[in-house]
Amino acid sequence: MIDKRAYRLIGDIQNYAWGCKNEKAFIPQLTGQPVEEGKPYAELWLGSHPKCPSQIDLDGQSLNLAELSETDQEKMYSKNSLEQYGQGLPYLLKVLSAGEPLSIQAHPNKKQAGILHAQLPEHYPDDNHKPEIAIAMDSLLALIGFRAFSVLQEAFKELPEIVEFIGPQECQLFLEAKPSNEQEEKDSLKALFGCFIKQGSDEKQLAQCLSKLAERLNQKDELNGQEELFTQLYPQYPQADIGLLCIFFLNLVHLKKGEGVFLKACVPHAYLSGNIIECMANSDNVIRVGLTPKFKDGENLVKMLSYEMGPISIMGSADIESDIIYQPDVDEFEITRFSFVDELTKEYEQSKCSIGIVLSGEVTIKYPEGTSHSFKKGESFILPAILTEMSFLGNADTEFYLATGK
Repeated sequence: MIDKRAYRLIGDIQNYAWGCKNEKAFIPQLTGQPVEEGKPYAELWLGSHPKCPSQIDLDGQSLNLAELSETDQEKMYSKNSLEQYGQGLPYLLKVLSAGEPLSIQAHPNKKQAGILHAQLPEHYPDDNHKPEIAIAMDSLLALIGFRAFSVLQEAFKELPEIVEFIGPQECQLFLEAKPSNEQEEKDSLKALFGCFIKQGSDEKQLAQCLSKLAERLNQKDELNGQEELFTQLYPQYPQADIGLLCIFFLNLVHLKKGEGVFLKACVPHAYLSGNIIECMANSDNVIRVGLTPKFKDGENLVKMLSYEMGPISIMGSADIESDIIYQPDVDEFEITRFSFVDELTKEYEQSKCSIGIVLSGEVTIKYPEGTSHSFKKGESFILPAILTEMSFLGNADTEFYLATGK
């Protein structure tokens, strides 16, 4: 029976190969679990996704979020949310810890997700979109979105190896293009990127291109950000991987603690290193093209990308002593970062279910009738939709993130 109170939430850890290991294993250090030598700790999932639903602690008894009764689902998620999104939470909250680069990837929009799920359900497990926000808990290095059109033109003038790989004629069309509007820029980039991905199927030519590029860059006195990243990653991929060349198409982004970036559908990206809070629509759809041994789908990626270009907008602030609300342009969720440096009691109201995770200190959730529950560093909790009013009490070192439905 779900009541008007907070419940401890128990999530599962995903041990993907790119996760942090040993003394750098951030997730078990956060949650207070022992670290197994050599084991990667990549993601902590908090939500009701069928792949890995969380458990709630009902006074010592665990209950799978996916197994709530119909009555308890309405109390937990709200009638409005269930009518709009179906059973369970419409979003998924994660702690992501990248010790090695994730794949070059993008997420489909709802229409594309439906088509991909129908055609390739073994690779695209649901028909939902997956817009997401990533917020740095310490820092994040990532590749996100295509660089500006003029920046790409200048960059490829200095990359003869990639021009030769794609094809001089195709590259010349791009380098000499003078588009008069944004759509013409997108069309020109799509033509170039399509040729690039198609050429990636020729592993021999790809390997030769990578080798020549690495040899030249290793002899340069000064490297720009993309060049430096390439030289760092190239030795880590003995098999020719087109993702190493994708680096030169994309913006290199550095986030400080408290800064975030919103990734809407059809934007290419790859998280490279760092520990983040991540929230997304309740989906696990990923279209990959490089830096991964997993299934790659370059043809569908080229079709679905939006080809928007230019610098990436940063959300939030590196001023980590104040509360920050991150409101991405999606219907499913928003995130608030709570800090208690200046104010030790905060009133809070909600109409839909929320999930929180404590990063430091301890937070006490006090209810109108005077009772309360406390959660310390590394613990997660869920606030049912029927719990509409409460107070958060913390100390000067208390910090937690709360994801909630809009």
